[in-house]
Amino acid sequence: MSPRYRILEIYLELKFFTKRRQELKRRVFRRLLFALMGINYRDSINLRNTPRSFHDLSVTGYKFVSPGLLSKGIDGLNHFFDERFLITLKNPVVNLSNGSLFLIDTATDHLKLIEESVVGLPSLRLIEEESRNDKIRVLNSGKVKIGITSRNYFHAVIEQVPRILRSDNETPVLLGPNGSWLGHEIYGKSALIYAPGKELVQVDEAEFISSGFDSGFMHPEDLTILRNFQKSMFTNNQVDRPTKVYISRLNSRRSPVNEDDVIELFKNFGFTVIEPSSQTLVEQMSYFANISHIAGISGAGLVNGLWGKKPKMLEIMPFDRLNRCFEFMCSISGQKYESFIFPSHKFRIDLMKLETRLSNFVLPTS
Repeated sequence: MSPRYRILEIYLELKFFTKRRQELKRRVFRRLLFALMGINYRDSINLRNTPRSFHDLSVTGYKFVSPGLLSKGIDGLNHFFDERFLITLKNPVVNLSNGSLFLIDTATDHLKLIEESVVGLPSLRLIEEESRNDKIRVLNSGKVKIGITSRNYFHAVIEQVPRILRSDNETPVLLGPNGSWLGHEIYGKSALIYAPGKELVQVDEAEFISSGFDSGFMHPEDLTILRNFQKSMFTNNQVDRPTKVYISRLNSRRSPVNEDDVIELFKNFGFTVIEPSSQTLVEQMSYFANISHIAGISGAGLVNGLWGKKPKMLEIMPFDRLNRCFEFMCSISGQKYESFIFPSHKFRIDLMKLETRLSNFVLPTS
């Protein structure tokens, strides 16, 4: 690598680290400020370690779903998946923006964040939650299950859709501002309860499958669930479907400055260019079922590699957003994966280097 590119890499890495550190500092400061003002109204609890009196009043179901699982990938891509539980809560408060669930501590009237409902560290979610509106809207809902809350298509598909599909179809689904776009496709005959807006909502009873530190990692059980769902949604008639697809990000803020030229390069190699966001989930399942090659700039659209039998994936990844989530997805689904690293979406992609990589990528797999 040339000294010029190495200097650029160091600059981008330091800039990314500094940006994240400043944001964390702001949130920690806000959290401390709330506490000093005497309005540290939220805390977190783990339902398995909750005092019995609180547990008995609030938890109406805690059913074991699947054990912890070590998934062994390639090149150090191993991940231990947390065990999962189907949990039912009485009178919980739901943040429909992100799926966080709370219980009201009647002794203090404070909200207690349920750790099992949070992806990642509960402490970081609490810092985020301090800036939310306190107003709670009471919804006479009966029993509901928590619907899709992620804004990101990748996380919604690999993490939240399988959790919904594995639960019963009789319980109505609570949909917030981020989940309605997948509602009718996923929930089938279930009744849908729409609660638009970002305020906190209290429901009579809520059911959800516990989360953990698995965000970005596809669970092997969920892969099976998604593939079975795909089979149930359409017949495999793919006569007019392309086999080589490039996922465009031209209308995204993270589109490289010369993606137009990148697209023309892929067209020259026989790729069909598509923006999957214009299609429904079921349409994407059908469209990508017969692909042999899928490529594109890092982004949620690459999750469509799941719907192919065993396609090859080429992820064009900016150095300032390095992530191995698609590599892990391909690893556990038995698909071939390659990456092409470029500095940042703010810089031009080296077309000569990309063409060399692409020439090898489209070669038949031995």
